[in-house]
Amino acid sequence: MSTDSKTYQSGNDYILSSVVITNEYGEAVNVRNNVHSINIFENLERPYLTGDILLKDDFGFYDKFKINGTERVEITVTNPGLDFSVTKTFILCEIPSYTKTGDYAEIIHLKLIEKVGFDNQLTKFSRSYQGNPGSIIQKIIDDNLDGAVVNIGEIPAVQSNRTKFVVPYSTAFDACEMVKNRASTQYGMPFFFYRTLIDDDFQFKSIEEMMLKAPWNNQVPYRYSESFTNSDINHHSQINAFIVQSFSAMHKENALRLVEAAAVGSNYQIIDVTSGRRETFQYNVETVFNDLYEGNILTKQQYPVMTTDYHRGDLQFIGSLPSKVVSRVVMNNTHGPEFKNYVQEDEISAYRLDAVRHSLGAMLKKNSINISVPGSMFLYKENRSIGSQIDFFYHSTDTQVLNGSGQAGEEEVKDKKRSGKYVVYAARHAFSLTSHDVELSAVKLGNLL
Repeated sequence: MSTDSKTYQSGNDYILSSVVITNEYGEAVNVRNNVHSINIFENLERPYLTGDILLKDDFGFYDKFKINGTERVEITVTNPGLDFSVTKTFILCEIPSYTKTGDYAEIIHLKLIEKVGFDNQLTKFSRSYQGNPGSIIQKIIDDNLDGAVVNIGEIPAVQSNRTKFVVPYSTAFDACEMVKNRASTQYGMPFFFYRTLIDDDFQFKSIEEMMLKAPWNNQVPYRYSESFTNSDINHHSQINAFIVQSFSAMHKENALRLVEAAAVGSNYQIIDVTSGRRETFQYNVETVFNDLYEGNILTKQQYPVMTTDYHRGDLQFIGSLPSKVVSRVVMNNTHGPEFKNYVQEDEISAYRLDAVRHSLGAMLKKNSINISVPGSMFLYKENRSIGSQIDFFYHSTDTQVLNGSGQAGEEEVKDKKRSGKYVVYAARHAFSLTSHDVELSAVKLGNLL
């Protein structure tokens, strides 16, 4: 890693400006020069960052600094090409291990949680809130995390603003998680409540909004191609920031697992124990994808990650078969006629949206990918990691597309199933001694035709 400003040389360049650890007694030490590596993790399913540090202790840090597991760790990293810095505050929440490397040195593993995540665990409360999912989450954060801002997405949740939610003596983030799990767009697409490396605000946005926003790199897609990677031209220009260094995908095309999770075809029954009313409906994922086409969330140039053409001998297609029976027991009108409770819906179509939300949440990871890329593009003034969409090019393995000279056009050599637009679901920022790499886990609902 570099500790001094320098001109742009590669997409992995970064500057570790400082790593300041402060204990309960107000004693502070900058351990930047003793840091071996840093990992910072982002995830759409968490409203806080986590991380870890490998630290070389040859100055009596563990003993003299009186480590307690509540030390504040402030990390500042800089993109030297943009002169742009990010500072994040963590709490040292655990030391999983330390390894002796000599009489006067050892490597200490520090486990970190963002301060807002640590503080959240310190207090539980019970209180009622009224409004729609976005406004309820904002109120919960206002009451429990002073000064925090929730960026509500442009596409709102369709659940009623007459909802009353009683927090059952839990933490703020657990309460927000419960509200988030009941929110969906008009097409049933799920919401996420998360926090990014770049932005200090919380985000409450739907996967629908993420998919409708154009990829930030649509002019220069990330490429996993040996010829592209080995090109001297690419290695000596800023295009090297879009080289995919590694690619992996595991446990994909798990259609049977989706069937077992009631994400393909199932029968639902809703039982209201207050009135004795019983409602039933059939869920078929094929109708869900048809709705996504009508809403232009998927285009005619894409086909769904889950098709329902498989059928048994009696010609019943997989989506129309009741592979699961899902029963839900609800209690309606518990807050009187003016407000709806947390699980109450007025129409059966609203309960169907909840089934769609569950299905699409499971469907997202069917064709997910993991790629490692240079990190410079992610130390930027606006978020480009989780919650954003990227364009990805994967080279085909079909040698028959090559012409007599051993070459072919870009469209001919594109693997269309694995190429395309992906939403970044999780990210690991790996700051080593020499470089900043980002491992992205990305998901999609449509494949290229």
